[in-house]
Amino acid sequence: MTTIYNQYQNTEKICSFYHKNRKQLNAKVRDIVNESSLNIKDSDFSKLSVSDVRCVINAIDKIFLGGYIKDVVGTNLTVQLSNRMTRSAGSVAHHLGQTTFLLKISKVIFLLPENVGGYFVNGDLCCTRLDALMSVISHELVHVLEGIFYRSSSHGDRFKNMARKIFGHSEIRHSMHTPNNRRDTMLSPIQAAARMFADANPSAAAQQATESKKVYVGATVEFKHGGRTIRGEVKRITKRATVISGDKKWYVPLSMLTVVVKKIIKVKLANLNG
Repeated sequence: MTTIYNQYQNTEKICSFYHKNRKQLNAKVRDIVNESSLNIKDSDFSKLSVSDVRCVINAIDKIFLGGYIKDVVGTNLTVQLSNRMTRSAGSVAHHLGQTTFLLKISKVIFLLPENVGGYFVNGDLCCTRLDALMSVISHELVHVLEGIFYRSSSHGDRFKNMARKIFGHSEIRHSMHTPNNRRDTMLSPIQAAARMFADANPSAAAQQATESKKVYVGATVEFKHGGRTIRGEVKRITKRATVISGDKKWYVPLSMLTVVVKKIIKVKLANLNG
Protein backbone atom coordinates (compact mmCIF):
# COMPACT_ATOMS: atom_id res chain seq x y z
CA MET A 1 0.00 0.00 0.00
CA THR A 2 1.50 3.30 -1.08
CA THR A 3 0.46 6.87 -0.49
CA ILE A 4 1.34 9.79 -2.75
CA TYR A 5 2.52 12.89 -0.91
CA ASN A 6 4.69 14.58 -3.56
CA GLN A 7 2.95 17.81 -4.55
CA TYR A 8 3.63 17.45 -8.28
CA GLN A 9 2.50 13.82 -8.29
CA ASN A 10 -0.59 14.79 -6.32
CA THR A 11 -1.63 17.39 -8.89
CA GLU A 12 -0.86 15.12 -11.81
CA LYS A 13 -2.83 12.21 -10.37
CA ILE A 14 -5.82 14.34 -9.34
CA CYS A 15 -5.98 15.85 -12.83
CA SER A 16 -6.25 12.33 -14.26
CA PHE A 17 -9.60 12.03 -12.46
CA TYR A 18 -11.11 15.13 -14.08
CA HIS A 19 -14.06 14.35 -16.34
CA LYS A 20 -16.41 16.16 -18.68
CA ASN A 21 -18.66 13.28 -19.76
CA ARG A 22 -20.11 12.81 -16.27
CA LYS A 23 -23.63 12.07 -17.49
CA GLN A 24 -22.44 8.97 -19.34
CA LEU A 25 -20.20 7.93 -16.45
CA ASN A 26 -23.06 8.23 -13.95
CA ALA A 27 -25.21 6.07 -16.22
CA LYS A 28 -22.50 3.39 -16.14
CA VAL A 29 -22.40 3.58 -12.34
CA ARG A 30 -26.18 3.09 -12.17
CA ASP A 31 -25.99 0.06 -14.44
CA ILE A 32 -23.28 -1.56 -12.31
CA VAL A 33 -25.19 -0.90 -9.09
CA ASN A 34 -28.51 -2.18 -10.45
CA GLU A 35 -26.82 -5.37 -11.63
CA SER A 36 -24.70 -6.16 -8.57
CA SER A 37 -26.44 -4.57 -5.56
CA LEU A 38 -28.56 -6.71 -3.26
CA ASN A 39 -31.33 -4.17 -2.59
CA ILE A 40 -30.88 -1.45 -5.20
CA LYS A 41 -32.70 -3.05 -8.12
CA ASP A 42 -34.53 0.14 -8.99
CA SER A 43 -33.62 3.77 -8.49
CA ASP A 44 -36.00 4.37 -5.58
CA PHE A 45 -34.96 1.52 -3.30
CA SER A 46 -36.77 0.81 -0.04
CA LYS A 47 -33.97 -1.13 1.69
CA LEU A 48 -30.31 -0.29 2.13
CA SER A 49 -27.44 -2.36 3.49
CA VAL A 50 -23.70 -1.89 3.98
CA SER A 51 -23.07 -4.14 0.98
CA ASP A 52 -25.28 -1.86 -1.15
CA VAL A 53 -23.25 1.18 -0.11
CA ARG A 54 -20.01 -0.69 -0.86
CA CYS A 55 -21.38 -1.57 -4.26
CA VAL A 56 -21.99 2.12 -5.04
CA ILE A 57 -18.53 3.05 -3.71
CA ASN A 58 -16.83 0.41 -5.86
CA ALA A 59 -18.78 1.42 -8.96
CA ILE A 60 -17.92 5.11 -8.56
CA ASP A 61 -14.30 4.26 -7.80
CA LYS A 62 -14.08 2.04 -10.90
CA ILE A 63 -15.80 4.37 -13.35
CA PHE A 64 -14.60 7.78 -12.13
CA LEU A 65 -11.31 7.01 -10.37
CA GLY A 66 -10.01 3.98 -12.22
CA GLY A 67 -10.09 1.87 -9.05
CA TYR A 68 -7.59 4.16 -7.34
CA ILE A 69 -9.23 4.09 -3.89
CA LYS A 70 -9.44 0.29 -3.96
CA ASP A 71 -5.74 0.07 -4.91
CA VAL A 72 -4.52 2.55 -2.29
CA VAL A 73 -6.94 2.14 0.61
CA GLY A 74 -8.13 -1.42 0.08
CA THR A 75 -9.82 -2.86 3.15
CA ASN A 76 -8.90 0.21 5.22
CA LEU A 77 -12.13 1.90 4.11
CA THR A 78 -14.78 0.89 6.64
CA VAL A 79 -18.44 1.46 5.73
CA GLN A 80 -21.28 1.90 8.20
CA LEU A 81 -24.98 2.75 8.04
CA SER A 82 -26.22 5.10 10.74
CA ASN A 83 -29.67 5.60 12.20
CA ARG A 84 -28.36 8.41 14.38
CA MET A 85 -27.24 10.78 11.63
CA THR A 86 -30.31 12.98 11.32
CA ARG A 87 -28.78 16.01 9.57
CA SER A 88 -25.80 14.87 7.51
CA ALA A 89 -26.47 12.38 4.73
CA GLY A 90 -22.91 11.11 4.89
CA SER A 91 -19.56 11.59 6.63
CA VAL A 92 -15.95 10.44 6.54
CA ALA A 93 -13.59 10.10 9.49
CA HIS A 94 -9.88 10.00 8.68
CA HIS A 95 -7.10 8.88 10.98
CA LEU A 96 -4.41 11.54 10.63
CA GLY A 97 -1.36 10.42 8.69
CA GLN A 98 -2.90 7.06 7.77
CA THR A 99 -4.85 5.71 4.83
CA THR A 100 -7.60 4.49 7.15
CA PHE A 101 -11.12 5.86 6.72
CA LEU A 102 -14.60 5.38 8.14
CA LEU A 103 -17.41 6.29 5.73
CA LYS A 104 -20.91 6.59 7.18
CA ILE A 105 -24.20 6.95 5.33
CA SER A 106 -27.43 8.06 7.04
CA LYS A 107 -29.86 5.20 6.57
CA VAL A 108 -32.63 7.12 8.31
CA ILE A 109 -32.42 10.04 5.84
CA PHE A 110 -32.25 7.97 2.67
CA LEU A 111 -35.20 5.79 3.65
CA LEU A 112 -37.54 8.60 4.72
CA PRO A 113 -40.76 8.23 2.68
CA GLU A 114 -40.50 11.87 1.61
CA ASN A 115 -37.04 11.41 0.08
CA VAL A 116 -38.03 9.89 -3.23
CA GLY A 117 -36.22 12.17 -5.66
CA GLY A 118 -36.58 15.80 -6.61
CA TYR A 119 -33.84 17.21 -4.39
CA PHE A 120 -30.58 19.05 -4.82
CA VAL A 121 -27.53 17.21 -3.53
CA ASN A 122 -24.17 18.95 -3.95
CA GLY A 123 -25.75 21.17 -6.59
CA ASP A 124 -27.11 18.21 -8.61
CA LEU A 125 -30.84 17.76 -9.14
CA CYS A 126 -31.32 14.16 -8.02
CA CYS A 127 -34.53 12.63 -9.33
CA THR A 128 -34.13 9.30 -7.51
CA ARG A 129 -32.75 7.96 -4.25
CA LEU A 130 -29.93 6.25 -6.14
CA ASP A 131 -28.90 9.54 -7.75
CA ALA A 132 -28.84 11.18 -4.30
CA LEU A 133 -26.86 8.28 -2.80
CA MET A 134 -24.34 8.42 -5.64
CA SER A 135 -23.88 12.16 -5.16
CA VAL A 136 -23.43 11.85 -1.39
CA ILE A 137 -20.93 9.00 -1.73
CA SER A 138 -19.05 10.92 -4.43
CA HIS A 139 -18.74 13.82 -2.00
CA GLU A 140 -17.40 11.54 0.71
CA LEU A 141 -14.92 9.95 -1.68
CA VAL A 142 -13.46 13.38 -2.37
CA HIS A 143 -12.76 13.57 1.37
CA VAL A 144 -11.02 10.20 1.07
CA LEU A 145 -8.94 11.40 -1.89
CA GLU A 146 -7.99 14.59 -0.07
CA GLY A 147 -6.99 12.53 2.96
CA ILE A 148 -4.80 10.30 0.80
CA PHE A 149 -3.08 13.13 -1.04
CA TYR A 150 -2.88 15.81 1.64
CA ARG A 151 -3.31 13.90 4.96
CA SER A 152 -6.30 16.09 5.89
CA SER A 153 -9.65 17.14 4.50
CA SER A 154 -12.14 19.97 4.90
CA HIS A 155 -14.69 21.84 2.81
CA GLY A 156 -12.13 24.44 1.74
CA ASP A 157 -11.28 25.67 -1.76
CA ARG A 158 -9.08 22.67 -2.54
CA PHE A 159 -11.90 20.25 -1.72
CA LYS A 160 -14.48 22.24 -3.68
CA ASN A 161 -12.18 22.39 -6.71
CA MET A 162 -11.65 18.60 -6.65
CA ALA A 163 -15.36 17.88 -6.18
CA ARG A 164 -16.27 20.21 -9.03
CA LYS A 165 -13.73 18.91 -11.55
CA ILE A 166 -14.14 15.21 -10.75
CA PHE A 167 -17.87 14.93 -10.10
CA GLY A 168 -19.26 18.29 -11.22
CA HIS A 169 -20.43 19.29 -7.74
CA SER A 170 -21.20 23.00 -7.38
CA GLU A 171 -22.40 22.85 -3.76
CA ILE A 172 -21.49 20.99 -0.56
CA ARG A 173 -24.95 20.48 0.94
CA HIS A 174 -28.17 18.57 0.37
CA SER A 175 -31.85 19.56 0.51
CA MET A 176 -33.24 16.14 1.34
CA HIS A 177 -35.70 15.89 4.17
CA THR A 178 -34.38 14.86 7.55
CA PRO A 179 -36.25 13.54 10.59
CA ASN A 180 -36.16 17.10 11.94
CA ASN A 181 -37.75 18.87 8.99
CA ARG A 182 -40.15 16.37 7.43
CA ARG A 183 -42.77 18.17 5.40
CA ASP A 184 -46.34 18.07 6.57
CA THR A 185 -47.86 18.71 3.18
CA MET A 186 -47.19 18.08 -0.49
CA LEU A 187 -45.88 20.95 -2.57
CA SER A 188 -46.90 21.81 -6.10
CA PRO A 189 -44.17 21.42 -8.77
CA ILE A 190 -43.56 25.17 -8.79
CA GLN A 191 -43.31 25.27 -5.01
CA ALA A 192 -41.04 22.24 -5.02
CA ALA A 193 -38.71 23.90 -7.52
CA ALA A 194 -38.64 27.09 -5.45
CA ARG A 195 -38.03 25.09 -2.27
CA MET A 196 -35.16 23.18 -3.86
CA PHE A 197 -33.58 26.44 -5.07
CA ALA A 198 -33.88 27.94 -1.60
CA ASP A 199 -32.36 24.85 0.01
CA ALA A 200 -29.52 24.65 -2.48
CA ASN A 201 -28.87 28.40 -2.20
CA PRO A 202 -29.67 29.27 1.42
CA SER A 203 -27.48 32.36 1.45
CA ALA A 204 -29.23 33.78 -1.61
CA ALA A 205 -32.64 32.98 -0.19
CA ALA A 206 -31.78 34.48 3.17
CA GLN A 207 -30.35 37.59 1.55
CA GLN A 208 -33.44 37.99 -0.59
CA ALA A 209 -35.68 37.64 2.42
CA THR A 210 -33.63 40.00 4.54
CA GLU A 211 -33.04 42.72 1.99
CA SER A 212 -36.28 42.79 0.03
CA LYS A 213 -39.10 40.90 1.65
CA LYS A 214 -38.14 41.44 5.29
CA VAL A 215 -39.47 38.08 6.42
CA TYR A 216 -39.21 37.83 10.18
CA VAL A 217 -40.64 35.76 13.00
CA GLY A 218 -44.12 37.05 13.77
CA ALA A 219 -44.66 38.53 10.31
CA THR A 220 -47.96 37.96 8.52
CA VAL A 221 -47.14 36.46 5.13
CA GLU A 222 -48.86 35.10 2.04
CA PHE A 223 -47.87 32.43 -0.48
CA LYS A 224 -49.52 30.61 -3.37
CA HIS A 225 -50.54 26.96 -3.13
CA GLY A 226 -52.83 25.02 -5.46
CA GLY A 227 -54.06 28.16 -7.17
CA ARG A 228 -55.07 29.88 -3.95
CA THR A 229 -53.43 32.31 -1.57
CA ILE A 230 -52.55 31.12 1.91
CA ARG A 231 -52.07 33.65 4.69
CA GLY A 232 -50.39 32.86 7.97
CA GLU A 233 -47.87 33.87 10.59
CA VAL A 234 -44.15 33.06 10.56
CA LYS A 235 -43.19 31.05 13.64
CA ARG A 236 -39.64 30.01 12.75
CA ILE A 237 -37.02 30.73 10.08
CA THR A 238 -34.24 28.37 9.00
CA LYS A 239 -33.63 27.52 5.34
CA ARG A 240 -37.41 27.72 5.07
CA ALA A 241 -40.03 29.52 7.08
CA THR A 242 -42.48 27.66 9.30
CA VAL A 243 -45.84 29.32 8.65
CA ILE A 244 -48.93 28.66 10.76
CA SER A 245 -52.26 29.14 8.97
CA GLY A 246 -55.27 28.08 10.97
CA ASP A 247 -54.58 24.58 12.25
CA LYS A 248 -52.05 23.81 9.50
CA LYS A 249 -48.26 24.12 9.53
CA TRP A 250 -46.43 24.89 6.28
CA TYR A 251 -42.71 24.80 5.46
CA VAL A 252 -42.27 27.45 2.78
CA PRO A 253 -39.15 28.67 0.91
CA LEU A 254 -38.37 32.25 1.89
CA SER A 255 -38.35 33.25 -1.78
CA MET A 256 -42.07 32.36 -2.07
CA LEU A 257 -43.26 34.50 0.82
CA THR A 258 -44.75 37.96 0.61
CA VAL A 259 -44.98 39.97 3.78
CA VAL A 260 -48.42 41.48 4.27
CA VAL A 261 -47.95 45.15 4.98
CA LYS A 262 -50.76 46.58 7.05
CA LYS A 263 -51.64 49.96 5.66
CA ILE A 264 -51.99 52.69 8.20
CA ILE A 265 -54.32 55.42 7.10
CA LYS A 266 -53.62 58.76 8.66
CA VAL A 267 -56.59 60.99 9.01
CA LYS A 268 -55.90 64.63 9.22
CA LEU A 269 -58.45 66.26 11.43
CA ALA A 270 -59.45 69.76 10.55
CA ASN A 271 -58.75 72.27 13.24
CA LEU A 272 -62.13 73.72 13.92
CA ASN A 273 -62.02 77.07 15.53
CA GLY A 274 -65.22 78.11 16.83
